[in-house]
Formats: sequence, C-alpha cells, structure tokens
Amino acid sequence: MADMYRSWEKKYNATFAYLTASPDQLYPFLREFFEREGFPSGSAHMRHFTWLDANFISFFMSSNYMKRKTEILHMFLENTRHRLFVLIGDIFQKDPDIYASIYAQYPNRIAKIFIRKYRDDLDGQQRLETVFENIPKAKWKTFETGSDLPQDVFS
Repeated sequence: MADMYRSWEKKYNATFAYLTASPDQLYPFLREFFEREGFPSGSAHMRHFTWLDANFISFFMSSNYMKRKTEILHMFLENTRHRLFVLIGDIFQKDPDIYASIYAQYPNRIAKIFIRKYRDDLDGQQRLETVFENIPKAKWKTFETGSDLPQDVFS
C-alpha cells in the first residue's frame, strides 16, 4: 500500500492526511510503522483517549469517531478548494457511511473512494451497494490488500 501511495504522491503531487480512530497516545507507534513501511509523510488525525472513556472497546465503537472524522474531512474540503480528494477506508468501520455523506456534500471534489473489504464478501458488497447507491459506480471501488489499488486514480 505504501508503494501505491508513493506512486500517487509522485504522479499527482498528492499530499496525505491519515485519519484514524486510534488514540493519539499510539502516535509514536503509528509514526514508526509509517516510516518503516515507507508511507509518504502527512498529517495524522487521531482521537484522544481519556480516563473518562468507559473502556478501550467503547472508545473505538463510539459515534464520536464518525463525528470527528466527518468534521476533519469538512475542514480539509472547505479550506483546500483547489484540490481533489481520494478517500480510502475500511468496510469494517463506518468509513463507507462517512464517505457517502461527504460525497453528497462535495461530489465534484471527490475523485474516488476506495474501500477495503474481504474477497468474496457478498454481505459487505451489498452493504456498499446500498450505502453508495447515490454515488456513480465509477467514483468508488473496493480493494483487498492495497497492492490492488489502481496506479491511475481516474481510471
């Protein structure tokens, strides 16, 4: 996946923002992983886990994740009006729902949506077909490993 990101960085002069539900206390480990794997540099947007959170599992499952990720995407789209965006996420979280909502508000700013899912995941594919029913099929695609992302985002 890092190879593809570097390819897009070079081909499109792409910049990267990494949005994750992970707590910011894990940032040193995330940064180490990105450096070791050769991901392009970019901003990291994480949430803060506090003792007020009931537990680690509920922290990851909270609706606050959706709200925060949506707010960050709005910030980028409102403050960088000259750029197109590629949204990459997982079917296992709320990324499809968040991205469908963002696309509805900024259809001309989203170049492509890529969602990672398991091979032969018919239930997952059906979920995506439903969530993305108002998004042209040419604007979204699934992938499995990252190495199967296209070299050309616009194909």
